[in-house]
Amino acid sequence: MRRIVATAAGGYKTLKVEHVSLPSSVLGPKQVNVQVHAAGMNFADIYSRQGLSPYFQPPCTLGIECAGMVLSIGEQVKQIKVGDRVAVTSFLGGAFSEQIVTEESSCSPVPEIMSWDEAAAIKINYLTAYLSLFPLGGLQPHQTVFTHNAAGGVGWAVTQLAKTLEGVTVIGRASQEKHQIIQDNGVDHALHYDQDHVKEIRQLTPNGVNLVLDMYSGSSLRVSQDLLKPFGKMVILGALNLMDKEFANPERIEQFQESVKDTVTAANILNKSIGVAGLNLAEILTHHPSVIPPIWKTLMNLYEDGHISPRLDSVWRFEEIVEATKILEDRKNIGKVILKV
Repeated sequence: MRRIVATAAGGYKTLKVEHVSLPSSVLGPKQVNVQVHAAGMNFADIYSRQGLSPYFQPPCTLGIECAGMVLSIGEQVKQIKVGDRVAVTSFLGGAFSEQIVTEESSCSPVPEIMSWDEAAAIKINYLTAYLSLFPLGGLQPHQTVFTHNAAGGVGWAVTQLAKTLEGVTVIGRASQEKHQIIQDNGVDHALHYDQDHVKEIRQLTPNGVNLVLDMYSGSSLRVSQDLLKPFGKMVILGALNLMDKEFANPERIEQFQESVKDTVTAANILNKSIGVAGLNLAEILTHHPSVIPPIWKTLMNLYEDGHISPRLDSVWRFEEIVEATKILEDRKNIGKVILKV
């Protein structure tokens, strides 16, 4: 069995494809063994390789998202059966492998019409987008949402899901060459990174926006709050400002930690009459998995009705893991980078 490992915390040289024995055929009572057909890449894979993940450290098998067919199940598994097609999340790693043993609660059924590549691209991005927009962000018809990184997997999903509500205006940032594609996906106003996006947004909507989705954290949090109208909300989704290409940069990490101090304060929230929320999908899926099935059913219905569709940026072999990683690190992707098993 092949798997992709990070042999130590560091750069690309730590990435290896290993050949190991198949997992034990003896499963725990609530475990599921899945034959993996495709895996989705996430920024969390880069953090893990660099030794920045709070969940697991190198040496380790990488990957937190994949899709495949169920080979066997534990005796107490109730909702999944052998032969089912499932999307899998594994926040302790292990998804970049030909087989994965995981908990039943980590598996979500996908329809026959969905390709393996799409199934590996949809779960983390669309759950993140849905939870941010609706339960946390409270988005309503005829409101305005601003999303950073509109060409990434989450930004792509945010745009499609926001547009399921009548009259919602989506403002998104992306590099200039990606503007036509994100506008085709539903972005109403595309801003590029060289623009003063605060000035541009205030010209578009002088009173501010209803919702900001911030994937960067750091110093951008203060700006994101300033873009909100009264009763607006900011949802913090990630910390892309922490990442510095191939290697973890101690100086950048220190600057990031310093920049987040006092950026979200009770006084600022009170004075501006705004709300601030954060989303840690790993914690939700690990400790509150019962939240997910009804949302997943909604997402699958939207997919089957043609309202949402994950964009596949590129598909790579396991042996091309370094090239695939560079696409993500350099922010060249539009949508999801996939590893084909």
